[in-house]
Amino acid sequence: MTSVVAFILVVVAAQPEPIEVNDAVELVIAGYEKNWSLIGPFRATMTRTIENSDKGQQELVDAARSEEQDAEADVSATLVVTPQIYSTTQTLVSDGVRTRYDGSLVAPEESSDQYAITDGNLTYYDPRNKKATIWPDSQRVGAFRHPRSIAFPAENQTLPQLLSNSPPSSAQFVEVGGIRMLELICPSEKGTQWVLHFDPSRDFILTDAWKLKDNGLAGYAAKVEYEKVKTARGEAWFPRVGEQRVYWKDGVAIAVDFPDGWVQRVRFAVDKIEFDAKVSDSDFQIAFAPGTQVFNTVSGEQYTIPDPPVIPPRPISRYFIALNIVVILVLLLVAIYLRWGRARSVRATM
Repeated sequence: MTSVVAFILVVVAAQPEPIEVNDAVELVIAGYEKNWSLIGPFRATMTRTIENSDKGQQELVDAARSEEQDAEADVSATLVVTPQIYSTTQTLVSDGVRTRYDGSLVAPEESSDQYAITDGNLTYYDPRNKKATIWPDSQRVGAFRHPRSIAFPAENQTLPQLLSNSPPSSAQFVEVGGIRMLELICPSEKGTQWVLHFDPSRDFILTDAWKLKDNGLAGYAAKVEYEKVKTARGEAWFPRVGEQRVYWKDGVAIAVDFPDGWVQRVRFAVDKIEFDAKVSDSDFQIAFAPGTQVFNTVSGEQYTIPDPPVIPPRPISRYFIALNIVVILVLLLVAIYLRWGRARSVRATM
């Protein structure tokens, strides 16, 4: 009898526990705002490692070869393809409202892409192609493009923006790996949906995100691990490592551990962090190089950053020339006088 009761309790405990969607969203946003307010201003340096599977790398080679053929180029020449695995260093600075992110998204030798979120706008600058785009904050899209995006309010949508643009259709408490989690289902475009898990024991931080295809399988997954830190404002949860995996067309089933069968995985690790950092307006300003094409979707303007003005050499004044001639004559007369005086004294001693 005791074993039967225990079995019933386990089954009941493992059953999902529904919660009103609006209540769940309030819990998540309150936890998000609380956590980042406790973190406050910070500077972070992280390493981002990108790895393609063998099949994924072959697809890149085939795509590069196809582009060469379309351009009627010499396909026998060596193709320039992104390395199968490489790492880049990235930096992030935030004051809790504004954010600045610099880091190459292509390869270590490439110039850093730069993002700045300030004055309600998102500015993106690609120094390689000398192009910059300014979007209103409401148009920030591409949530969770990188694993850091579910952890940091970086260039993609923040969590509150995602929940506003893709309102959850259901919410429930579930067990994930033996841990009670809040699960939100957020419908997305073309029949896809996000499955998000939040940890109630840690201020409802977002621990993992899965994007399901219309077949119910995940084509994308991201997870983040946090560390409890202490700042001048109190204790908070700060992202330390994260990983994203992109899967093949059919997708994979959601699992506690990352499933195999990925085409690409991206990892980040925070190497250095400075809390209570001193930041200024200049930390969030991006300087565009001359020749950069700027597309401002907020104002509708398009323009090119001009080259710095060439300052012509200042013409030499006629008076300056005359003054120099007078000085030279005076020095010459002084030299003649001194020489004459020295010769005279020599003759006097003889």
